[in-house]
Amino acid sequence: MRTIKLLATSAITLLFILTINQQGFAQKTKNIEEVKIKASMKCGGCKAKIEKNIPFEKGVKELSVDLETKTVTIKYITDKTNPENLVSALEKLGFEAEIITHEKEIKKEDVKDKKKKSNSDYEQDD
Repeated sequence: MRTIKLLATSAITLLFILTINQQGFAQKTKNIEEVKIKASMKCGGCKAKIEKNIPFEKGVKELSVDLETKTVTIKYITDKTNPENLVSALEKLGFEAEIITHEKEIKKEDVKDKKKKSNSDYEQDD
């Protein structure tokens, strides 16, 4: 009878230890970074093509596509992919793509200002 109690207690203790270890592994932090890429999008179809395909690239966690500024913002797991692979994935879809550095960052306000300026230049030519 003592042997059965000892085995049962040992089994319960072992299960408890395994459960704690699995929870510890599940909480392992993933290194997630964000990259902004300028892509040669021209229309809503281009945007849809990117939104449909890029989320399936290895390591991609989140995707945002802005047609107005022609930027693709991707959050990715650094252990699974890197910015160069993501640029390559966009190029395979048929887009010209390059990583936007802080110096080259495109803002919506800049795009709107350029549109206003080009429209006013056009109106002055009349």
